[in-house]
Amino acid sequence: MKNQKKIRSIFIVVALLFSAMLILSGCSSALSTSSGNVLVKSADGSISLSVPAGWNTKDTSPYPSAVIGVSSNTDYQHVIVTKRPKSNLPANSTLNIYMADVKKVYSVADTNLVWGQISNVTIDGYHALTVELNATNGSKDLVYWISAIEGQDNYYCVSGWTTTNLADKDKPVIENVINSFKAKT
Repeated sequence: MKNQKKIRSIFIVVALLFSAMLILSGCSSALSTSSGNVLVKSADGSISLSVPAGWNTKDTSPYPSAVIGVSSNTDYQHVIVTKRPKSNLPANSTLNIYMADVKKVYSVADTNLVWGQISNVTIDGYHALTVELNATNGSKDLVYWISAIEGQDNYYCVSGWTTTNLADKDKPVIENVINSFKAKT
């Protein structure tokens, strides 16, 4: 009888610990995927990016108000996601107007800006505008890949960058992260 109570108590403790592990693992903002990448979600779970395993999945230091900020731990590769509710903009706002606003932000933060041609693309089924920017930030010459995305209720800006000397090598990695953007409606 004592052994049965002891076994039952141990079983209950193990079940509670297992349940707690399951609950706590659901709170994580980074989950491994079958591709070897890590799925990074915003705090509210509405936005996600797929990033290479080993990346810092909580790096909003370049832009603290970003809803997601990720960076390589070995190379100078960064991607951030910002979100702007359409309700905070004038009623006649468009994706082109939002992209113009995004460009103004970079014009304040960087110097020696050389903008590439804007292209229309689709990311996660949403209309998006994407552009390459060469600029100087402090003492660093950088290349940015910027995508402005029109969601149902929000505009998103997904920006990735690296140093100019690493741009050819880093561009495919950064563009894969940008194009992995997903938003729940």
